[in-house]
Amino acid sequence: MSEPINWASLSPRERDALVAERVMGLSKSDARQAGLNCPTCGYDGQWSSGANWRTLVPQYSTDIATAWQVVEKLKEKYEFQLLLDHGQWSFSVFRGDKFTVYGSTVPEVICLAALRAVGVEVE
Repeated sequence: MSEPINWASLSPRERDALVAERVMGLSKSDARQAGLNCPTCGYDGQWSSGANWRTLVPQYSTDIATAWQVVEKLKEKYEFQLLLDHGQWSFSVFRGDKFTVYGSTVPEVICLAALRAVGVEVE
């Protein structure tokens, strides 16, 4: 079993990459050889689920519309509930057992819950 991932220590881009790989099934391939890196924004590779599909890492952890793609992926296997209670968001996933993740933004709780649902230990 691997060490838990410290979510707070990750940059938003690292969080997005983690969700892209572990939840969404996308893979990073080194694009520097193809000249696809961008020194301005720091983009250093391509994300693909097929040989012809290229895009920047989606902003799963910060953009609600993009985070909703994670919800769509989750609902293929799980039931869930998103609630706002006293200014705190919660996202519960039902997968035989139930677990709940809490946070200050909807995209963040979606990502944290999705990672936990697929077996990634995040603290």
